Formats: sequence, C-alpha cells, structure tokens
Amino acid sequence: MDAGAGELHYAPSDPLADRLAEQAAETGLDEATLLRLHVDLFVGAFSGDDDERPPNAPPV
Repeated sequence: MDAGAGELHYAPSDPLADRLAEQAAETGLDEATLLRLHVDLFVGAFSGDDDERPPNAPPV
C-alpha cells in the first residue's frame, strides 16, 4: 500500500484471477479496471455515508 500515492497493490487469489480473466474476455475491459469496478461497487454498497434508508429497509 502506498498511502501517499493513494495506491493499493493486491495480488488476487487464483479463483479471483480466473474470474477476472473470464470477465475481461467477456467485456473487453482489462482485469485491473474490472477489479477497480468491483472495489468501487463494494465501497459504495457498504460505506457508512448513506444515512438515508428506504422506508421498507430492514433495521440494522
């Protein structure tokens, strides 16, 4: 991790690398971009910045 540069270096497990390779072949995107999209989606889904919840959301 290089916090000063805002970079995180990660070596994916074999199953994740295989899945990224499959998705790259299907989409034409490179594996690093796909991994970044997955991370962004995860962060967006689980960040604590969302104080507004839908009225039908279960309690946390």
